[in-house]
Amino acid sequence: MSNLAQALQPLDGIALIVLMDVLTQAGNYHYWAEAPGSFPCVFGTEPGASVVYKPWILASQQFRFTRSLQTDTSEIQLENLSGDTLRRSVATVFANDEFTGAQICYRLWRMSAEESLLTFIGKLTEPIIDEVLVHLKAACWNDPNNVEAMPYIFSESCQWFFGSAQCGSTSSTPCSNSLSTCSAVERFCGIISRVTDYQQETITSSSTKLVNRVPKF
Repeated sequence: MSNLAQALQPLDGIALIVLMDVLTQAGNYHYWAEAPGSFPCVFGTEPGASVVYKPWILASQQFRFTRSLQTDTSEIQLENLSGDTLRRSVATVFANDEFTGAQICYRLWRMSAEESLLTFIGKLTEPIIDEVLVHLKAACWNDPNNVEAMPYIFSESCQWFFGSAQCGSTSSTPCSNSLSTCSAVERFCGIISRVTDYQQETITSSSTKLVNRVPKF
């Protein structure tokens, strides 16, 4: 039983077991648990339907939850001993499918009430497989460390090299990486902080003849 399941085990003695649904990038579903049995699934073609879970989970660390942008993480261990003399069941599954970045639903399942006391939805990082165990690290989707920021400098100067494919300029006169000297303004890669009004003010011509309108009674 996992440490988290032991901590949340109810007083009536009914044990909590860990259930984990896995959806890989190839669209394959995998169902693992600490004990064999059929339980309602979260991922699948029919969510809520009863499916058979394979008893491959050995242990899982307590999830570390925060109320900030810090990533919630945990580590899950699978056994890598079951199978035959030629192939191990868990290692074969990991060899035939890609689990890096797979979506998971981790649940602490209370069998007496048939409900989940804890549900965690996240993703898996790259697994580590040895002769005995498979180590998985789970993290939540909100991971600022994996957000790819713009690889350019925010500046009024253009980021492209003159004459490059991104620049697209065919002029023979090099620019000074400014908007005023750019010959391909549609591809200017910089921040425009000064706006010049090129529209000339014009006075609309109107009649200057005075007309007195006298109402008729």
